Amino acid sequence: MLHYRKSLEIAPKLLSHDFVFAGECVDPLISGLSASNFWASSRYNFLYSANFAKLYGSSGWSPSTSDRQPWLQINLGRKYRLLAIATQGTFNSYDWVTKYTLLYGDRPDSWTPYIMKGGNSRNVFHYAFTAKHIRLLPLEWNTENGGKIGVRLELFGCAYDSYVLQYNGDDAVVYMFPEKRSRTLHDHIAINFKTLEQDGLLLHSEGIQGDLFTLELKKGRLYLHISLVDGRITLTAGSLLDNLHWHYVTIKRYGRQVNFTVDSQTVTAICNGEFTHLDLDTQMYVGGVIEKNMPHLPTTPNFRGCLENVFINGINVIGKAKNEEPDIRIPRNVSLNELPYILLKPMTFAGPNNFLQVPGFFGKPRMFVKFKFRSWDYTGLLMFTRFADNLGALELGLSEGQINVTIFQTGKKKIQFAAGYRLNDGYWHSVDLAARDNLLTLTIDEEEGSPLKITNPFSIRTSDRYFFGGCPKTNNTVFKCETKLNRFHGCMQHIFIDNEQLDIDIILQRQWARYEELLLGTCGITDRCTPNPCEHEGRCIQSWDDFICLCENTGYKGEVCHMSVYKESCEAYRLSGKYWSGNYTIDPDLSGPLKPFEVYCKMKSYKSWTVIMHDQVEGTKVTGSSIDQPYIVNVNYWNASWDEVTALANTSMYCEQWIDYSCYKSRLLNTPNGRPFGYWIGRNNESHYYWGGTFREVQKCGCHVNQTCVDPKFQCNCDADYRQWFSDKGYLDFRDHLPVRRVVVGDTNRTGSEARVTVGPLRCHGDSAANRTLRPFLGCLRGLRMNGVPLDLEGKVNEEQGIRRNCTGQCLNATIPCRNSGQCIEGYASYTCDCNNTAFDGFYCHKDIGAYFEIGSWLKYNIRKKPTSNEAVWANWIDPHYDNFSLGYNDTADDIEFSFSTVHAPAVLLYISSFIKYMLQICLLSHFLPGSVDLRYKLGLVTHKYQLTNRNLADGYPHYVNITRHNRTIKTQVFEKITLVEDARFDSPKSMFLGRVMEVGDIDYEIQRHNAPGFIGCISGVRYNVYAPLKTLFRPNETDLPVTTQGYVSESNCGAFPPVLGYVPWEVDPWFTSIGGFNFITVVERYMIFE
Repeated sequence: MLHYRKSLEIAPKLLSHDFVFAGECVDPLISGLSASNFWASSRYNFLYSANFAKLYGSSGWSPSTSDRQPWLQINLGRKYRLLAIATQGTFNSYDWVTKYTLLYGDRPDSWTPYIMKGGNSRNVFHYAFTAKHIRLLPLEWNTENGGKIGVRLELFGCAYDSYVLQYNGDDAVVYMFPEKRSRTLHDHIAINFKTLEQDGLLLHSEGIQGDLFTLELKKGRLYLHISLVDGRITLTAGSLLDNLHWHYVTIKRYGRQVNFTVDSQTVTAICNGEFTHLDLDTQMYVGGVIEKNMPHLPTTPNFRGCLENVFINGINVIGKAKNEEPDIRIPRNVSLNELPYILLKPMTFAGPNNFLQVPGFFGKPRMFVKFKFRSWDYTGLLMFTRFADNLGALELGLSEGQINVTIFQTGKKKIQFAAGYRLNDGYWHSVDLAARDNLLTLTIDEEEGSPLKITNPFSIRTSDRYFFGGCPKTNNTVFKCETKLNRFHGCMQHIFIDNEQLDIDIILQRQWARYEELLLGTCGITDRCTPNPCEHEGRCIQSWDDFICLCENTGYKGEVCHMSVYKESCEAYRLSGKYWSGNYTIDPDLSGPLKPFEVYCKMKSYKSWTVIMHDQVEGTKVTGSSIDQPYIVNVNYWNASWDEVTALANTSMYCEQWIDYSCYKSRLLNTPNGRPFGYWIGRNNESHYYWGGTFREVQKCGCHVNQTCVDPKFQCNCDADYRQWFSDKGYLDFRDHLPVRRVVVGDTNRTGSEARVTVGPLRCHGDSAANRTLRPFLGCLRGLRMNGVPLDLEGKVNEEQGIRRNCTGQCLNATIPCRNSGQCIEGYASYTCDCNNTAFDGFYCHKDIGAYFEIGSWLKYNIRKKPTSNEAVWANWIDPHYDNFSLGYNDTADDIEFSFSTVHAPAVLLYISSFIKYMLQICLLSHFLPGSVDLRYKLGLVTHKYQLTNRNLADGYPHYVNITRHNRTIKTQVFEKITLVEDARFDSPKSMFLGRVMEVGDIDYEIQRHNAPGFIGCISGVRYNVYAPLKTLFRPNETDLPVTTQGYVSESNCGAFPPVLGYVPWEVDPWFTSIGGFNFITVVERYMIFE
């Protein structure tokens, strides 16, 4: 049956953990104890006995100098709540401890450790705990002037009233709510528990509206589930709670705010939804659920262990159960038995040389060994014994999380086998080994249905000694311990040898055993991964004394995954040398809690734009909305949460966002003085009643600022309320209000009324983090006037301070100009070349990037993923500033260049496809004029062919091709001008192919003729407008490349361009060693050859 235990009558002020204040709980607890309450491992002499260890006493306790693990133990006589401890050394001596471990518990064979610093001091525990027994283990002490261990102490606390229920796993207590329901705005629930089980239900209640309150133990951790109708939240706290020590749980809720505390760890969360009351029906289950046809919850077993002082909003549930009050229901259809007393005696193996040697029965033909262990280490010796009669030995070890059993036989091959999986998970695991001649059975975690059996031929005669955790260093006996395994680090308990449980205290007192570096009576395992020290969802893996964080696929790096692997903005990428426009991953708060996300970076030589797209770029049609029931257009940004987009705006120097309200008899701001029908919502959910193109907070549209409103009586075009399509549009550029989160439309419910809302992508540039400190000015100053008087700057120049006369710049008279259309950028004392929009790299944009294509190989570069919509084309034609398009999208200009060398024809050199069956092709012919180059353009219904050269260019030498088109005019190296007769736009370019054309769908017959076997040779410097496929492939600056290859395509210097001999500025010269003196590098002016 349920077993109740109470130590004292209830005092009202001690009904729960938080009802005791530090000022009221400072009673001295040791000074009044008798000598029989003190125990010790040894004493220095009679005058230093354990009972003299009272604070301010005339002596003190000191152990024998030969005591290898001294301890002082005190029985407080009953359970107390402990808040502080004070220690002294022995009276009038140099004997005191400087560091010690305090063990506490309800019983003297199972302890919980608490490490403290000693000396003559008073220490307040950082969290209060309850205990009846205390054991002090000195760790460090004063050694100067002949000092040794010396202790006097006092504990401070107060009496603790303990109501305890013991559960056997098939019983429960049910608390019936008053009026059969509970509706609370705030809750305060306290419960203490101890158990050896990993799983069990502590508290559970539900409401018919979907409310839920559940507290359960899973895998040694506590989980709290709470739902206030709108979706449940789960809080997790604690770890390794299956150690049969008391754990203290407090749950406080006020409205949606929840605080969940387990021992000293507190977790806080906000419940989902808008509801603030917890509505529970009928009852609260305590310790388990037992109903008809439901002996427990489907996913959680009932609790097995002890519960203490269960208080639900001030109600003492266990007290009510003891008194059999009517609001307590206990199912009577089950057998409720008291838990038997279990001899625990755990021990901790924590040293570099730890081991435990225990006795056994010599010469028996059967062996039985059973124990429990827990550890984080992958390897370690669990048990070793050598057989009698020189028959061999048996080794039980932990290896890669498995139990390895090895039987050594004299003169024979050893027998090895393994069992179990991930047994180094920190939980208790039982090992049961039984062996006789030719048969060994190994059972792990009491899974008797599937034990491992070995029937190999071997002989067993038991030894008189067994080694656990490691082998001793002095090991020269006949039955010595030998192993190649590391020493075991972890905990063991419940050790049985030949079906008899070892009482470690007794065998040590009788000197039947020996050990090194063991902590007896407690399991000192620590979970270093709970709470997870790895940031940003890094995975924590631990050993006995350390942990590591695995940061793969998190976007972060470092010891604890703290440092972001990404830059904070596009501007930071540009400043680091990434000059190519494209998709980049940024992390605006770097090491902060927000995740990295992908944006489009539009790179310029002087700045970069960060562009974040969303789902309202194409626009939303709105009808049927009114001012009282408006339509809300939600803007959902791609790849990023609202907080992440806001963080980008916060860290940028400037942001803008296009907004367009197109209307047909639909008013917007209702100017000049009416209540707005429409508005937009930005950061912090704030509503704004000004529109794009105007100043903030003026309730006007851009047409009023430009004086272009269709009706001058109104300050917005749409407010004129005409039966005609108009629009109000412009850029919102006040950064502190951006980004746009929602747009509200409230005037489309009249006959014929209609509106269309379009919000452009968020565009930001600059990085405020890079501008927090003032940097020295680098550049030119000329024509300086102060108070109207010109200053002679050249006369004040001091070249030793890094200032020079003349301000013409380096780009104007560059020693070697930037090659291949690279842009020259002035530096402090030199210049650099921006190779962003070229197919080359290197200091002067002179390094050719090429590839060798073997037979059948090809490369595909994706220009666009989807065709350009007609609305977007129209918007781009009306407003070229519209940012959806860059060079190459629906453009009237083409710029193509590349070089190639081959001896094979025919071949397709370059092919560009379109979503609307336009195409551009450059190929080598094999008929008519073999090896000649042919250009084909299709910008309409007809494919136009142009012969670029009559020479045979399939001669193995490098040849350079350059084709430019502007509107209908094409220029090549051969023909001065070619005129197209059709559309001047190459609409919606889709893909670019090199080597072979592998386009899906119909392909022109002429292309098929030249497409096999494909280009064989070298091609380099390929550029179509801003797209450089080979540079993207071999010099990537993004993770998701738009390039696909098939076959053998390898980087190669095709030799199409001669090497460049030029001066390298010292700022970028890797060989430069000093700026002063005339060493060899300085004298020769550091000229180098670039290839």
